[in-house]
Amino acid sequence: MARSWKSRRFWSVILAVALFFCVAAPVSATEPEKAEETGTADFVAAAEGEIGGYALSPDFSALVFSSILPRAEADASCTWNERTQVASCIPTYDLSGSLNGCVLNLQTDGAATGYMVYSFSGAEACLVQFGYDGVYCVQGEALEAPQAGEKVLFVGLDTYLKEKNGNYYDLASGTALQKAQLAEARLQMAESAMRTAELGENPAALRAARSAGQTRQVVYEAVDVKNLWYPDFVPFTMNQFSYYDKHCTPVAGLNMLKYWQTKRGVSGLYSSYYAQSFAQLHTEMKTDDGTNSRLGFDGMGSYIRKYASTKSLGDDYEVSTDWNWLTHNLSCNFPLVFNSLLAHYNGSPDGHSFLALGYQRCSDGNYVRVCTGWDTGLSHFYYWPWAYTDFISMWYYRWE
Repeated sequence: MARSWKSRRFWSVILAVALFFCVAAPVSATEPEKAEETGTADFVAAAEGEIGGYALSPDFSALVFSSILPRAEADASCTWNERTQVASCIPTYDLSGSLNGCVLNLQTDGAATGYMVYSFSGAEACLVQFGYDGVYCVQGEALEAPQAGEKVLFVGLDTYLKEKNGNYYDLASGTALQKAQLAEARLQMAESAMRTAELGENPAALRAARSAGQTRQVVYEAVDVKNLWYPDFVPFTMNQFSYYDKHCTPVAGLNMLKYWQTKRGVSGLYSSYYAQSFAQLHTEMKTDDGTNSRLGFDGMGSYIRKYASTKSLGDDYEVSTDWNWLTHNLSCNFPLVFNSLLAHYNGSPDGHSFLALGYQRCSDGNYVRVCTGWDTGLSHFYYWPWAYTDFISMWYYRWE
């Protein structure tokens, strides 16, 4: 867990959805903050066949499928093809009950083949996350379709709440939110909406291109670090070190070492008894209820000097949101630890450390490929202009 110290709504949407749930859920005995009374949500009549109880409008459906084949053609690791379909749609909401996005799980020939996450907090529906494997997960747990009387609320980067019968809960733990936490969630949602609305690559140009008939997305460049796929690189996850808590930075650091040792042939970077190496990294990074991002970088260097038999040949630490810095180093085959805030609603300054392994430069914006540390997947992508607003730092060590 990385630690730092910073703390328009889209009223006319192109996604048409039709609710099929009925409201029937008991009130929590913990008396959390009550939800606002909003009445019927602002839905548009469904225009196409239902998908998991919901329907996509023709325009939004065209936008979704315009993103699938170009990525299949440009990225050898992509699991999508002309038979890929939307298997389920989970709409997400803000605290006023208005639609602010959706999660689409995909399937190809009956098998789960990833997901697409859209935000509607702007003049365009913005693809903010996608992946090629499995179903969409929130911090390692599959995002389930809401039950009767429930809504999924999108707060920001990997952070969701659940609203049930007028009360709000942490989606993962089920803990009821109190007033201070709800106020923080409201602030984070407003910030996420503003960022998505303002930080697109060039939404005006994108709309003009679409009006001129350019509806197909274009992947200009898809880059992964060297030898990522052959043979498979299986990263460590936080669950493998469950004795620890808020330990994503040493996990990301250990995965960087594993990449260089197993994929690039650099020997002696970590022990075959990997739990020992993890404990050493944890200590050197001074991880304690999270890891300060600079101490994570310095701790990695300390670990290498003390325990690695092959010393690194270079390193760098970057605190500016420089896309060119990121792409240059990934093009040089240097995996990066990328530290970004999670939009936590509890007011904590916590964030998360990812291992960046590649990027895509596309007509709808730029995306960074990350290993999340929550699972072993290598095909999770985050929208860069959206992700870097919560940016803390990025750094690497290299052995060539």
